[in-house]
Amino acid sequence: MTTPQSEVLDTLLKFRDEAVSALDRAAVPVYIFITERFAAANDISVDHVFQFVFRSYYRLDNARLGDAFKMAYFELLQQHRGGPRPDLHQLCEALARHETKRRKPSLQFSFATKLLATIDPGQPIYDSYVASVFGFNPPYHVKDFSKRLDKFLAFYELLSVTCRWLTVQTKFASVNAAFADANKQWAEVPPMKQVDFILWATGKANKQE
Repeated sequence: MTTPQSEVLDTLLKFRDEAVSALDRAAVPVYIFITERFAAANDISVDHVFQFVFRSYYRLDNARLGDAFKMAYFELLQQHRGGPRPDLHQLCEALARHETKRRKPSLQFSFATKLLATIDPGQPIYDSYVASVFGFNPPYHVKDFSKRLDKFLAFYELLSVTCRWLTVQTKFASVNAAFADANKQWAEVPPMKQVDFILWATGKANKQE
């Protein structure tokens, strides 16, 4: 079972100070660089500076994805950057057609959400730290691709709803203010990405406890 929204907020409050410290000081300025470069570049699929920074920031190079996968990833990013917003289910299926270094296709749900959130900053990002705040256990044991993807998508819907709910909670404002005090460019970050940073940093702080 996943954690109710109120308990997620309680966790954010509990680990507020630790989470502020857990967020690397380069995280916000590098994110802003990526978004500005993404908006300004003519073609992301051949912008090697953007790709290098993006891969490093989101750890694509640490995931044994392979060059063909990464090439397809940035081609998809370029293909959809002008809108309309792509469907996350279809993105996951498109990425699964490309082999990783293990020579087999795989469900790269976290990277698919990072692609989606780059195109539309109003969408949240999924990763293991975020999942841990909700007590969500990734369904890696489910062998069937479609069933595993359905479980990820069901959680992602809950994540999206909760992120939007958090932004209108009075208690959450104190958490957000603490991150704003520690990051000079915080106001330049879209609201959903602010929540994403906070969830990620809270999950990291919680695991370090």
